[in-house]
Amino acid sequence: MWVQPWSNSSEFLVIKIKKIVNASILSAKPKQQQQAVVVVVVVVVVVVVVVVVVVVVVVVVVVVVVVVVVVVVLVVVVVVVVVVVLEVVVVVVVVVVVVVVVVVVVVVSLVVSRVNRCSAPDLFTIYRETGSHAPDLLEEF
Repeated sequence: MWVQPWSNSSEFLVIKIKKIVNASILSAKPKQQQQAVVVVVVVVVVVVVVVVVVVVVVVVVVVVVVVVVVVVVLVVVVVVVVVVVLEVVVVVVVVVVVVVVVVVVVVVSLVVSRVNRCSAPDLFTIYRETGSHAPDLLEEF
């Protein structure tokens, strides 16, 4: 038997099944025809159910994979943002601490130098203000 080539193999398969089923049903007795029709209906229902189950499973797997990928991408983005924010916070804290330490050191050194100048005048200033000689100054202190 010559088979005509079809562009769609599923269409060819359906036509071939129809020819076989029709030939077997027409050549059978009425009781066998009923049984053949029932068998064909059962086979068609089973094939449809299997196809639907396969499609549902494929859709569920694709949805699960997409959800997992989206969750992983979101977790990575959140981790990167947290790390960047923490780095910025650490840098800002370090800069603030360094500035505060420098300001405290400068203020303390200015206060200490001012106190030193006020509380301990040099001998030349004392001599000029009092007119005393150096040995006399030592006795005063």
